[in-house]
Amino acid sequence: MPEAPRRTYLHQANQILVAFDDSRYSGRALAYAIAVANSGGAKIALAHAIPPLARYFKEVLFPYAAMGVDEVEIEAELLDNAKARLGEAALKLVGADSKVEFETHVTTGASPATGLVQLVDQLDASIVFCGAFGDTSPILGRIGATAQGIIANAHKPIFVVRDPAGTATVSRVLIALDGSSAAAETLNWGVSFALRFGADVELVTVIPDPNSSDTCGLLESLRLGADVKRKAERRARERAQRALDDLYVPFPFEAQAKALTFTHHTPIADPVEGICGCAAEQGADLIVVGSRHPEGTSSYLGRVAEGVVRRSGCNTLVIPILDVIKAQDSL
Repeated sequence: MPEAPRRTYLHQANQILVAFDDSRYSGRALAYAIAVANSGGAKIALAHAIPPLARYFKEVLFPYAAMGVDEVEIEAELLDNAKARLGEAALKLVGADSKVEFETHVTTGASPATGLVQLVDQLDASIVFCGAFGDTSPILGRIGATAQGIIANAHKPIFVVRDPAGTATVSRVLIALDGSSAAAETLNWGVSFALRFGADVELVTVIPDPNSSDTCGLLESLRLGADVKRKAERRARERAQRALDDLYVPFPFEAQAKALTFTHHTPIADPVEGICGCAAEQGADLIVVGSRHPEGTSSYLGRVAEGVVRRSGCNTLVIPILDVIKAQDSL
């Protein structure tokens, strides 16, 4: 039986969706999306969602009028106006000389996140860029409700902008691997971004510490010995190396990929603390982490991914793992 072809790591983002509200966070998200589009020829959809307007018109502006058709026409007119203003704001950021193709979409939904997730599905976006916050002030250990809703419900890779300052560049990517077969997809996306931005790559596999939650010292006798630590670290590195060996480098990126160096870190800690701590120590400006689908919920945001997005000081690329596992099971 012929050997199955290896999957290429270089994801082609044909359609990029940017959650845009003209805030500085969404402006930086658009800048990153433009950088990716310029390197791969993708189209950008600027998306903005607002709550349903009809009830507001009827109960506040015209409480005594039977609006009927006028109600629909006014709502459509306001949506068109919002779409035009959205395009004007984006054009100031993109620049008139930009060759990137972009279109604007304004929709309504039960919440902004719901409307944006619906657009992600309708446009079949390859990846979504959004700000961690809107116009509100950032809060340590938290992200905005819209960003939270998008990450939890859109089964697409989500690039979350945590730092709205500086330029839209990536110099060091930290890829979090957990040793599972689905982690190869996380590695693929991380290497793709590293090549597109000319960034260095760091790998991290956190070895769970059984004592990380033992604040009273009840599990003192279960502390990992030196031999156990060495074996766990060796296994983690071996799994990461197998994932690296399976990467297929397509033309014309062979030479650039060969120049990449991979440093593998294996801290023993709580997964969230280990990933965020490693990112801070290595000066990473992008963390790539997989997000497992929590059983019994409709959310695509797992505990580790949510913790990393909330607590990291840099941008995060969240890769949904559920669809990867389903695709592998169907082969």
